[in-house]
Amino acid sequence: MKFFIIIAFIAAISNTFFAVLVLLKDKKSLSNRLFGLFSLSFALWTFSYGIWLLQNNFEQALFWSRMLNLGAIFIPILILHWILSILELHQKKRKLLIIGYLITFIFVPFSFSPYFIKNIQPIFIFPYWPQAGFLYTIYIFVCYIGFFSYAFYQMIKVYKKSSNDAVKQKQIQYLFGGLFIGVIGGATNFPLMYGIPFMSPYGMFLIILHPIIFTYAILKYNLFNIKVIATELFSAILIVILFIKFLLSESLDQFILNSVIMAAFLGFSYLLIKSVLKEVKTREEMEELAKELEEANVRLKKLDEAKSEFITIASHQLRSPITAIKGYSSMMLEGSFGRVPVRAKKMLKRVLQSTNRLMFLIDDFLNLSQIERGKMQYNFEKTDLKEMISGIVDEFKTIAVKEKKDIEMSLKIAETENFIAMVDSNKIQQVFNNLIDNAIKYTEKGFVKINLYADNENGRIFFEVLDSGIGMGEETEARIFQKFTRAGEDIFQVHTEGLGLGLYVSKEIIKAHNGKIYAKSDGPGKGSTFSVELPRGDIKPPNTSPEQDYQKHDKRLEEFIKKI
Repeated sequence: MKFFIIIAFIAAISNTFFAVLVLLKDKKSLSNRLFGLFSLSFALWTFSYGIWLLQNNFEQALFWSRMLNLGAIFIPILILHWILSILELHQKKRKLLIIGYLITFIFVPFSFSPYFIKNIQPIFIFPYWPQAGFLYTIYIFVCYIGFFSYAFYQMIKVYKKSSNDAVKQKQIQYLFGGLFIGVIGGATNFPLMYGIPFMSPYGMFLIILHPIIFTYAILKYNLFNIKVIATELFSAILIVILFIKFLLSESLDQFILNSVIMAAFLGFSYLLIKSVLKEVKTREEMEELAKELEEANVRLKKLDEAKSEFITIASHQLRSPITAIKGYSSMMLEGSFGRVPVRAKKMLKRVLQSTNRLMFLIDDFLNLSQIERGKMQYNFEKTDLKEMISGIVDEFKTIAVKEKKDIEMSLKIAETENFIAMVDSNKIQQVFNNLIDNAIKYTEKGFVKINLYADNENGRIFFEVLDSGIGMGEETEARIFQKFTRAGEDIFQVHTEGLGLGLYVSKEIIKAHNGKIYAKSDGPGKGSTFSVELPRGDIKPPNTSPEQDYQKHDKRLEEFIKKI
């Protein structure tokens, strides 16, 4: 019988301790208040249980056996209300809860009457065990079985609906497990109340476990905070056990040994709780940073969308007047409006050149905006890349001659190879133009070599541009395809125009063609090699866009935040 007395007092102390902890944490939280109330009711039941088992007097034993059932009356409705609040169903089930509380309070006045506990008698190892009255039987079916069954039903229902919320399902599992253990533990007391001696209440030890399990299920709490409370509760329970063992010491040796053990455990508990608190603080800080990161990411996405929208609108608005300037300048140079003086013609050529450069910049901005918004359109068609590149190189040779560049340009193509590919010819031509144009711009003298060859085994076409120009350092090489990046710190001394968007746009275009683009340089002043790899044949590349890449990135970011 000593086992049951110890279990009862441990449960009473731990539940009181736990109720105070939860209530002090957040008194305003409904779930916390309900948890505190049912823990106090549970503490009243278990405390009275222990006092009752210590009695040798019939009258005192009868009083405490009725007192423990006064505490037990409130447990089912308080637990049901708490679980419904955790599941966020307490408002919808308000009428049902009101009826439940009314039924519970009907039993309260009869808890000290023979209708509830009619008598006590010796049974099993107990000298005084309460015998159930007819109202107690009604209480078991209506409150104990009825309220708890409804709580189980609602948990299963919400669990099935929360298939996409792993955290909520886990918390419901804790709720379900804690309630199941508590119900089984408490129910083992009923058989003896109906004179069934072969059923003993050894399930009482389970009542120590269910508060800890319930703790992890509190949705209104951070689970790591509950970890602290559970650690404190576990330590408190062991300290109580050791203290009882200390009081029951039968010799001086046992007294000293129990004292040392209890002192050692007190020190260990202090260090354990301190380390858990430190861990919780770190995790809370990480959660706060993750939340701020998530909010910043949302704001950045909105700003990025607004920026892209602005660039698109501004670029379109700029194209119209620039197109007009370009058109009228060309017509004036051609003499469409009459003869133009030589000096004026020279100025008009500069206007036209500047207008062309501005048009290229606007096109880069438009391409950037379309790529970032996932609006870039591609018109894939069979294209002979050999014919395309031959034409491009011829044009650039003419430009190099006009600008009196001291550059030797050469084109090497395997004549017997097939260079048919499924591409957007305009955009691929834009990439090739950009690479050759850059090679010429950043090469004062030397060579610019263009190679076109195929890998028959892997079905790939390779386009290369090699130059003897300014080259790149390792740092520049690593970021050359990023937005607003240009090749090195001295680039503006060689070529002052451009915003560093051409290679970024080229990279995105090649990516959309299921190809690759990369750069290599032996260092500053040692030239560069830019290579493009494209699939050969008439198969259209998969439908991918930068927007899809951004969505994948955002999804990975959200998963990372949840893990934190």
